[in-house]
Amino acid sequence: MIVPKSSGRLIAAIGLLVASPVHANAPLVIPVEAPGAVDEADGAGSLTREIARFNAISLSIQDALVGALALHPGARVIDASFDGRETLAVFRVRTLRGDLIYEDAMDASSGKPVGKTAESSARELNAEDLRILAAFSNVRQEMRDAILVAERNTKGRTISGGLKRLEGRLNFVIV
Repeated sequence: MIVPKSSGRLIAAIGLLVASPVHANAPLVIPVEAPGAVDEADGAGSLTREIARFNAISLSIQDALVGALALHPGARVIDASFDGRETLAVFRVRTLRGDLIYEDAMDASSGKPVGKTAESSARELNAEDLRILAAFSNVRQEMRDAILVAERNTKGRTISGGLKRLEGRLNFVIV
């Protein structure tokens, strides 16, 4: 499953889940469990602080996606998540272009890139993640579309988005 790295801790605590399918072959799904939803080392306080930091920023995840896509023309977003654990709060965005996966940190206040882009080969992924990317290459819907539908249906803000296969179908997981 390709889901944002930091979203596992937040999925259980955020009530911004999407229950309405998108008008495409890739419906949205609601994650039903969140292993490691609370950071064992820091407890619930860490999660509370991260949620408070997310609520304090004015930049949307959509703004971070636009910035990351500008860095890699022709790429598609495969996951994104808010990370407020560090001194500088960022949106972590992974994009795919061809066989390359780009990982960028986008400042959650300004939307500007922070640090260098990390690159990796999609060929290094496990078999399930490769199946997810193969399915993603066959749909026209973008992560930005799924996030837009989620935010309209819930009148809330998105903290993360990723891809998952469920019963053989590609799904966008939006929190």
